[in-house]
Amino acid sequence: MKKDFPQIPVDNAGKIYPCIIRSNYSPQFRLCATMTEEINENALRSAVSVLRERFPYIYAKLRTGKNWDMLEHTKVLPEIRYGIYPMFSDFNIFDNDAPLFRVLYEDKTIAIEIFHSVTDGTGGMVYFKTLIAYYLDYCGHKTEKDNGALNAEDKVSKEEIEDSFQKLYDKKKCAKRASPNAYQTKFGDKRKDNTCVTKLSLDVSELKEMISNRYNCTVTQYLLAVYFKTFIEIQNKKKSIYKAPIVISAPINLRNVFESSTQRNFAMICNITLKNKKQELSFDEILEKVIKEQQNGMDKDYLRALVSRNLKDEKQWIAAITSMRLKRPIMKKAIDYYGEKKNTSQLSNLGYVKLPTGSENYVEELGFSINPQLLNSHICSVVATKNILNIIFSSKYEDRTLPEIFKNALENDGLKVKGVIFD
Repeated sequence: MKKDFPQIPVDNAGKIYPCIIRSNYSPQFRLCATMTEEINENALRSAVSVLRERFPYIYAKLRTGKNWDMLEHTKVLPEIRYGIYPMFSDFNIFDNDAPLFRVLYEDKTIAIEIFHSVTDGTGGMVYFKTLIAYYLDYCGHKTEKDNGALNAEDKVSKEEIEDSFQKLYDKKKCAKRASPNAYQTKFGDKRKDNTCVTKLSLDVSELKEMISNRYNCTVTQYLLAVYFKTFIEIQNKKKSIYKAPIVISAPINLRNVFESSTQRNFAMICNITLKNKKQELSFDEILEKVIKEQQNGMDKDYLRALVSRNLKDEKQWIAAITSMRLKRPIMKKAIDYYGEKKNTSQLSNLGYVKLPTGSENYVEELGFSINPQLLNSHICSVVATKNILNIIFSSKYEDRTLPEIFKNALENDGLKVKGVIFD
């Protein structure tokens, strides 16, 4: 380990993830790119190797510290494996010197899977764009290191590796945790060990034009409203007097709200709640509710209060002197109580990704997916580049009812949707 890269505590958001690992679940996400040419394994291995020192806390292993889990830069390269399926194999997070991510390739596709304690989707995309740029360089296609891709020869800045949550802490302003249990749905009893994926592809220009003409909202707000409409349709088919609220988590990239260039986790969950009391809620009513709650969730003071709430327990003196071995089961119980039961699903939108100059002609599309948890039936992930927006539903259920209802709603708005199923 280089002296320039000491052990650092896992950031505030990343602390929970080692505590929620199960025998059939580990918190991780995947970024993938479909290229125009077959993948060159030697070029890919060279690109992975050259970036090791530029991204010290992507190329990192997890160590149990005295009081908190620590990230430690490792000289060991990640697993580079042929074959992009099955998705989301377990990470051996403590008993291995390998970094907490893997690189996969097959035919024309490159993918990376990252354990969530390391970074979030935005931080992962910085690394992924840089990897693509250097991969293409080694293939003989010159690229610029711009639009978020970094230069391997530049030094690592303190801002890139800071825990930006710490700067927002205000012990006098902490949001409350109280919230009801959310609606949960199952799609049969048959669950799979591997992840089932449904991808819906849209034309970005067509989508934006339709939203502008009909709804005057953002792409994320529109997709959230469609997702709520999908769950309402499913919930209304159940003959039940009590209808639990539908709660969809929408991560907010705090880098867009507070000045930060960290490549570690720096996002906050905005839980949007809809009580399905009326038998028929119009789409406009759903969208109005989504817009209002999302805008409220973007308020700076509110976000500071949410961050402060999450940091409050970490700042207690008892936490500072308690070993990680004792804290881990306590954290697990708290997460079990405040975690999955409080939301129905998640929709995470990485937004529009601008590719490094020179790479546009060699990248066809991008994909983003999140490993589904145990109680949430589906996770919805969104990313766009060039003129293709991909919506990916990941689930442990083989049943495709939910993405099919979502697809029908898009088509009813006049959108052309291309659907692909992966197992």
